[in-house]
Amino acid sequence: MGRVEQQQVNILVDGGSTHNFIQASVARDLGLQHSPTPSLRVMVGSGQELLCSHVCKGVQVIIQNHQFNVDLYVLGLRGAEIVLGAQWLKQLGPVLMDYHTLTMKFFHQGNCIELQGETFTIPSPLTFHQLQQITRHDTEAQFFSLKVYDPTRESLMLPSTPHPDPRIHSLLHHYAHLFEEPSHLPPPRNTDHHISLVPNATP
Repeated sequence: MGRVEQQQVNILVDGGSTHNFIQASVARDLGLQHSPTPSLRVMVGSGQELLCSHVCKGVQVIIQNHQFNVDLYVLGLRGAEIVLGAQWLKQLGPVLMDYHTLTMKFFHQGNCIELQGETFTIPSPLTFHQLQQITRHDTEAQFFSLKVYDPTRESLMLPSTPHPDPRIHSLLHHYAHLFEEPSHLPPPRNTDHHISLVPNATP
């Protein structure tokens, strides 16, 4: 994560990307100034080819309290809001990457800097602010609503929310015992039937 214009943004460092990119919707929301640039065709991870024709020059990106001035090409990305590629990594000079600890070390303006990547081992609930960002930026995502219940009882219970028709609501509660989990076999009847799977077969 990082900050641009005092706003938190999701940043991906990708050595496989030739340039630095920013989502078009994020650049617009942040009010970043951009200028035309020779058209650049970019192939994204999905295999889709996108056209880039604008760049934001000298954007101040703050990562873990370290400031970097980068040029960001405006692209219709989905997922990461900013991608820092080889264009940025080349400016840093030699970089020591540790993929086990997700750290990268390099010298910047005479200081040794270590950036720590984020790990997502345990999913966390979505905040309302994050939900707003996803819907506003047209980000690809999946939404799940989970409810934990006891399948031995709750699946047979009547719904706690009353039925909108009071007659049906009264009828359901009058026969509420029919929704209880059986505790014994059905009572014997005068006539029992069975279905023969094979002619003349015994039950």
